[in-house]
Amino acid sequence: MLPIIAMLGAGCQWAFQLDPVAPPPDGAGPNCTLGPFSSPIELAYPPSGHDPYLAPSLLEVFYDRGTAGAYELYTATRPSLAVDFGGEQLIAEVDSSAEETDPSITADGLRLYFRSTRSGTPRTYEAIRPALDQKFKLVGIPVGLETVETDGLAVAVDGLAVFIDESGELNEYRRTSTTSPYLRTLASPLGMGVSFPTVSPDQLEVFYDGDNSALTRMTRADRDSPFTDPQVIDSVEYDPGLAADSRTMVVTVADRLSLRTRSCQ
Repeated sequence: MLPIIAMLGAGCQWAFQLDPVAPPPDGAGPNCTLGPFSSPIELAYPPSGHDPYLAPSLLEVFYDRGTAGAYELYTATRPSLAVDFGGEQLIAEVDSSAEETDPSITADGLRLYFRSTRSGTPRTYEAIRPALDQKFKLVGIPVGLETVETDGLAVAVDGLAVFIDESGELNEYRRTSTTSPYLRTLASPLGMGVSFPTVSPDQLEVFYDGDNSALTRMTRADRDSPFTDPQVIDSVEYDPGLAADSRTMVVTVADRLSLRTRSCQ
């Protein structure tokens, strides 16, 4: 199954060290202008999920499921791009009696960011694993984000920037290294009406839930500018998660996960 995904994913394996985190080659690049995304292809597994995010290998998908106030994070894997996901597992090491949602992972697959209400207020949390076949260990709230109320988030592929939905305002927080504190980049929001964002590796595109939860895209000219020109992609899809290859996106459609792809024009 999914032959299109298999072709796009071929050759997209990279080696990384935990610190510093190195970004992968951008999916576009100087010789490639990415076209529009294909129609969604529903995944046979998992049976349901929200806020999905694909690991860089495209062999692991993170998502949440549950009821209001009791969502939990899960992961499912597959041995190759030609088969379906399976083997769903609760990410128990980051679980709490509160709510965990919005998983987002760095390009090396080792740093997991997510939203949790365990402190009584929704905040951004970080967990780290030493290798892809190891379990995550909860680190806590990243330094500099202790007071940032989080409704949705996306971590940059290098782990040095986090894009946070704060009541519909999109704000960016950057740090100079993985041991430095995050600082807000601009005094004014990068965008308005943004929920559950996901950002391209070059950080020049953002996909998100816009008006009426429509899947929407905005762009910017450089990393120090706000996003502009919102364009609706689909009115029935939401919770986008753009993979580190820039070409594969996982979305939610009627509580099921689906894949979209795009290629060079």
